[in-house]
Amino acid sequence: MGDPIRVRIYHQQQLIDDTVAPYRRTFGEVPVGQPLVYINSLMNVAVALNQGNYAAAHKVESGLDWFVELSKE
Repeated sequence: MGDPIRVRIYHQQQLIDDTVAPYRRTFGEVPVGQPLVYINSLMNVAVALNQGNYAAAHKVESGLDWFVELSKE
């Protein structure tokens, strides 16, 4: 908890987004507009922006041709 996580998002093998975000429990642990990695209510790892939309801001979609790679920074 608290460690920075490198998030790389690929679409059809092409890197779309590469960011580093802290692993936190709640949105309130990062400033408004900043990214975080957390465990959502479905017990899945999620990437988000505090009071924002990470997918829209980074032009990320979903589907079988999308891949997310997480690594400890």
